[in-house]
Formats: sequence, structure tokens, C-alpha cells
Amino acid sequence: MATGAPSTTDDSLRAYLGPQVGKTYVYDIEETGRGKISRTTVASADVQDKDSRVTCSPASTAEFPADLRKPGAQPLVSELEIKDGAIVSRRGKVETILLRAPLHPGPDLWQNRQSAVLPGGLRQNTIMHCGIAETGKRSVLGQTRAAVTVQCAGQNPPGSVLTSSTYADGIGLVQETTELTDNKQKLIGRYRQVLAEIRIGSDSCTALVKSLGPTKRAIPP
Repeated sequence: MATGAPSTTDDSLRAYLGPQVGKTYVYDIEETGRGKISRTTVASADVQDKDSRVTCSPASTAEFPADLRKPGAQPLVSELEIKDGAIVSRRGKVETILLRAPLHPGPDLWQNRQSAVLPGGLRQNTIMHCGIAETGKRSVLGQTRAAVTVQCAGQNPPGSVLTSSTYADGIGLVQETTELTDNKQKLIGRYRQVLAEIRIGSDSCTALVKSLGPTKRAIPP
């Protein structure tokens, strides 16, 4: 292989790197027993190469409520890149492996750290053990695409967390389910995020990323 030539591994991962450049993904958030409870957006700034993304969530400051816009709330900015045979998301000093080659079910697992701020300001960390659970075909916005599903499981003082994230060829994340149970394995909540629409354009995100500059894009959580 010539120096600088893309590897087969990078080619296969690149197909699942999303959101697409210069587009905004709209996701419906559903809760079991309640149906759709909200919507969220993720935009990919139009300022990166084929092996990386810089994303904003939500896609623009205008999506925050007025009481958050006043003090200057801005979308969370994340960097995604293909690195060491994996798609890695970086926010601040925290790196999360979203997808790792080879893209088929097997015994190989990886670890991620999930961090959440609880009521009262207490930060809770959960170590998640992740692996590829399934590959196959998935209907996404009316088209059948190859898909890969990653499952992650972790324990924390209140109970356990199980996530299932599906990535579609040519799009990226199309569905994510999170299930929370207590120490007695009683279900606390089940939430699902489903891709509902892809919009052309990401002007607000592109402007924000350019204003932050290359050393300030990943805003600490």
C-alpha cells in the first residue's frame, strides 16, 4: 500500500461517520409509555475533511429557550474523527469510541466513560462496556441501508444502564435506545432517539465552529 493511501478499515468506518457535512439531523425523542416527548437536532459544520466532523447540538442557539439564550448558552460542540481503527467522539477532555472495526459481532469489547450531572450538581460516572451486537439492513427515511448496532452496558450506584446505538451506511447514527434500571433490576425509564429528518444546511453551526477556532472547538462538558 502506498504511503498515505486510505486503509480498508478507514473506508468501512467512513461510511458510518455522520452527520453528513453541511447537514442537520432531526431526531425524535420518545419515552416508553408516553410516546414522543421532544425533538433535538445535530448539525455538522461545513468545515472539515472526509475523516472528521465537527458537530453542534442543538444545531443553533435559537433552539434554546429564551431564559437560556439570555445568559449566552451555546450548542455543545463535539469533534468526531476516524482514529486507530475507530470512530471517536471528543468533547473537552473526554473521548468516546462510537464504533470500532471490524464491523461485525465478536468477542472484542471496548470501554467508554459516561458522565452525567445529577440534581444537586453531583457528577456521576459510569464505565460502559461496548461491542458490536448486530449487523444487517435497516430502513432509514424510506431507503434500505446497511446498518451496525453497538450495545453498551454499565453499572453505577443507582443501578444499571444499557444503550443500543444503530449506525447506517452513508448517514451515521439513526437510532439510539437507553434503558435505566435500579439495583433491583426494576425499569426506571426507557428512551429512544430516532432519526426523523435530514435537513440541508448547517449555517449556524459552521459560524459557531469558525468563531471558536481550532483549539477551542471541543467545549468542556
